[in-house]
Amino acid sequence: MCVNICSSSCHSILRLNFLNGTIPEALGTLSSLNILDLYSNSLSGHIPVELGELSVLQFLNLDDNNLDGELPEELGNLVTLQHLYLTANKFTGRIPETFDKLIHLETFAVGGNYLSGQMPSYIGNWVNLTKLILIGNNFEGTLPAETFSLPKLQRLLVSDVSNPGISFPKREVIPESLIYLVLRNCKINGSIPEYIGKWPELSYLDLSFNNLSGGVPESFQKLNKLFLTSNELTKLPSWITKKPKPSSYPKADLSYNNFNVKCTNEKCSGLASVNILPTRSFIDNMKTEKCYRKHNSLFINCGGEELNVGKDHYHNDTSTSSFNLSPSDDWAYSFSGDYLWATVNASTFVRNSTCKDCTPETKIDNDFRLAPISLMYYGLCLHKGKYIVTLHFSETLYSKGEDHSITGKRVFDVYIQGRLVKKDLNIKEIPELQNEVRKLKFPAKINEGSLEIKLLWAGKGSLYNPPGINGPLIEAISVTRVSRKLHRWEIALITIGCLLFLMLLLAFSLRMGWIGGRKLRSGH
Repeated sequence: MCVNICSSSCHSILRLNFLNGTIPEALGTLSSLNILDLYSNSLSGHIPVELGELSVLQFLNLDDNNLDGELPEELGNLVTLQHLYLTANKFTGRIPETFDKLIHLETFAVGGNYLSGQMPSYIGNWVNLTKLILIGNNFEGTLPAETFSLPKLQRLLVSDVSNPGISFPKREVIPESLIYLVLRNCKINGSIPEYIGKWPELSYLDLSFNNLSGGVPESFQKLNKLFLTSNELTKLPSWITKKPKPSSYPKADLSYNNFNVKCTNEKCSGLASVNILPTRSFIDNMKTEKCYRKHNSLFINCGGEELNVGKDHYHNDTSTSSFNLSPSDDWAYSFSGDYLWATVNASTFVRNSTCKDCTPETKIDNDFRLAPISLMYYGLCLHKGKYIVTLHFSETLYSKGEDHSITGKRVFDVYIQGRLVKKDLNIKEIPELQNEVRKLKFPAKINEGSLEIKLLWAGKGSLYNPPGINGPLIEAISVTRVSRKLHRWEIALITIGCLLFLMLLLAFSLRMGWIGGRKLRSGH
């Protein structure tokens, strides 16, 4: 990367240029630089502390690179900075205390990293902030209550917070400008405050994967999009249950809650854009449903048509609904979530090839299913025992040079039977054997006849490069039973049984004269 000396105010916009190597320390000598944009390259290493000497810098974008290490305290000297983008890198450590001097910030975006520690209390003093993107890190604690009252804040995105997690302000607050609020997997307990629905500009609300209980507030009817999946909610609002149906209501995902509903159709509510199924009890019943036939294996061509690969029969998986139970009733899937930076239709989540000369193996390699946040597969009616679960992957979306998506990173977690078996999986980093797609194998134990596979995007990796293609992706699933090894006592029992059988057979043969009979007759 070359560095030009600026005698007056200057810009350095080098986004989408496939730059690699480290950021030159000499950039810190460009005293008149007010814009530094290195978005979506392949830069690595640490942020040079010398960038803290850019005293008039107003815009710094290092999104979607491979930078690592801790955030330099020296960046706190950039007191004129208005926009700071650091998402989709590999930064670790805490947000420096020196950042409290960045009082002119309008954008603070550090999502998709590995930052940890407490979320700084001084965030509540950034009164000019319009975008606060903390999603996909390893933060602890809660947000300062003042954050919800920042007068200009329009987007607040946080996820995967622990110890003890985020809580809503105890007193009613009315943010003047907040449009997008995401507090996903933030260990939020208790009921949802009714006052949230009264926020004048709020149109997008995601409180998924928390421990929320009680009911869905009536005031949420005015929202455009609502995501409350995977909570402990029990009561539906009247705008879902009453008749006739209201003229306007949000696109809503309320699946995986504890609603007491009796229905079998996907929507359940009768509202075209409101998903209630599957509820938690629905999944429990599905797993324990009586099986007329049990299996030792399961093969799914995710996103593709039914086909055979050798002796293995792969099931069709081309449905575009958010939940689908296979016609054979021996497997199901569900997905949830939404893309913040893109509007997509259902066909986006299923991609399958139509090539004429494809072999079955090649066909599997070109089919896949995609999900914005969570993708669940259930294997049903499987025999009790130990199994090997093989997941097939191929990064077919973050792979193009012409749209610069090749620099993107797809990172998600893998759970088998509710247990985290692979954290921060990056498909591009899976070893690829010659002439084979990338595969990962995991052992699984089945006691009650069902298998659960969960792929979950926890906010890491690329957020919007390009928008609408991040989240978990999978090409195929194969589940095979492991041949059980016999215990010593079983081997001994079988051996004794065989010896007894031979002795009985010998005795019977002697009695019938089948053995030694000729010798006895000739002696007579």
